[in-house]
Amino acid sequence: MKEVKTFLESGVPHHEIIHYFKALSTFEKANTFKGDGWKVTVLSMNWNRMGSLLLPSTRLEFRGDPTAVEKLVKEYRMRFLSAGG
Repeated sequence: MKEVKTFLESGVPHHEIIHYFKALSTFEKANTFKGDGWKVTVLSMNWNRMGSLLLPSTRLEFRGDPTAVEKLVKEYRMRFLSAGG
């Protein structure tokens, strides 16, 4: 089976990401979550200052079946889609 690895930088706070993947996964260990054909590791969380704003930046690693990973990344992006303003 072919496996892909994709990294994603996300502006979603760490605790929200953990909560999201806990609900989706069938296995969890530390910051790693597994589901049907995919595995996600929450690698790091930093705060970046932009003027007077402090913005979260969380790095994620997605691994697994290409179709499953593509679907999961798309669903993740839709779940945390937000508009500025």
